[in-house]
Amino acid sequence: MRCKTSCVLSMRILLGLPAVEHHGPERCLTSRTRSEKECSMPPELFGGLAAGARAAQRARWRSWPTVPLSIAAHFAVLVLVFVIPLAAEVQLPEPVPLRPMQVILAHAVPQMPQPPSQARTALTPSHDYAPTEAPRTIAPERPPEPAPTSDVPVEGALPAGFGDLGAIPLRIEGPPAPPAPAPKPAAPVRISTGMKGPQKIVDVKPVYPALARAAHVEGVVILDAVLGIDGRVDQVRVLRSVPLLDQAAIDAVRQWRYTPTLLSGEPVRVLMTITINFKLE
Repeated sequence: MRCKTSCVLSMRILLGLPAVEHHGPERCLTSRTRSEKECSMPPELFGGLAAGARAAQRARWRSWPTVPLSIAAHFAVLVLVFVIPLAAEVQLPEPVPLRPMQVILAHAVPQMPQPPSQARTALTPSHDYAPTEAPRTIAPERPPEPAPTSDVPVEGALPAGFGDLGAIPLRIEGPPAPPAPAPKPAAPVRISTGMKGPQKIVDVKPVYPALARAAHVEGVVILDAVLGIDGRVDQVRVLRSVPLLDQAAIDAVRQWRYTPTLLSGEPVRVLMTITINFKLE
């Protein structure tokens, strides 16, 4: 049993494993005969193997301090091979020396103002004359002599009385004035007593919209309509609305025709309220 344990320890040391035995007691053989048969390795050979394993382990521990030195040597070789040649090749250009700038200030010579040229004006001598004396008496003017007239008739002359300027009218009539614009239609009035109300002569029934029919929409639409003097519907305004039925009511009312509404025997524009009831049958 002791021989087997030593053999196992030596093998673990050769393989680089810790020399700790993790086997339980149940795996140990109690038979002395079986242990002696398994331990067939001679003691001399076992001693040599154990000594070689210890020597190899010491050599490994001794080689650890040389690892940093090896890394440093490799790094130095890399610096010598790559960094130094690159630093030698990359040379910064020498700075160009700056020359001092010379500034020359030129003083402008002020120009003397030239005196204005004196214009020589030639003065004409003025002569003073003594005023002449006005005559004390004024000679009367002679009236012009009338031109001689003759009684010889001139061909193409107008007879007496037609040459008077007073007989020619001095007023010139211009183009006729444009006709006055037609008066704007008066504002529509509500139908009241004393008026001959309109009578419907053309009646058009509203068409039930298909969309409202499909949606089963019913309702009452109230409109305000303006009738012209000829009985036609001029304007339509919605007072009470049903969104799906308003346009159908307006289209129908615009086609209605009435007799003119008379006020004191004259046709007038009137305002009337129309109610249309939409109901599905």
